[in-house]
Amino acid sequence: MNKQLTLILTTLLFFSFQFSFAQEGFKLGGFFMPQGSVLLNQDDMDLAEDVYQTEVLGGVAAGAIVGYNFNDNFGIRANVMYSQEGGRYTDKRDDFFRNEYVTRLEYVKIPVMIGYNADPFNNKVMLSLYAGPQISFLSRGLAYNDNPEFDPGIPDNFSNFPSTFSTYDDINYSVVGDFGVDIYLTPEAVMNLHLRLDYSLNDVEDKEVSYQ
Repeated sequence: MNKQLTLILTTLLFFSFQFSFAQEGFKLGGFFMPQGSVLLNQDDMDLAEDVYQTEVLGGVAAGAIVGYNFNDNFGIRANVMYSQEGGRYTDKRDDFFRNEYVTRLEYVKIPVMIGYNADPFNNKVMLSLYAGPQISFLSRGLAYNDNPEFDPGIPDNFSNFPSTFSTYDDINYSVVGDFGVDIYLTPEAVMNLHLRLDYSLNDVEDKEVSYQ
């Protein structure tokens, strides 16, 4: 079973413009951030570490923010975002080298989160914590490695070998959490420095794909 864990390690730029922030009202904005993700497969994780090692795959995410604060402390926000995810793993080639394999999955994701905004410190800095469900739509899937001569190719007994895209579900459901610091730049503009973690609730692989 493949589960997907996506951890946004840090934020280069998470910047939003809004009509109101720690007060009732709407907020609008956009963001860009680097992220790291791993694909967790229990069968592979049971192998010896010198045979199989799961590693973090880097990528980026970017999108738009729409939100509404019910009062000074509680609000709801939704994102529409493009996200590069997937997984990287290595296996033992010989006593000196390892083969590296990458599965790159690209999604359009829509998280909807409810959260809490702390009272601003010195009217400049505020802590916030949000969490909620997320739906993701797979837009692209690729698989490659660093040593093409070791690629097995299509087995002779298969006439129709599915693409990487077709071996993963079109839709993925997950939970997402977002927390960090919001800094007032002006009364209408705020910079958000946040960490975000999401975890898929379903197996991201399509178990019904056919090999012919």
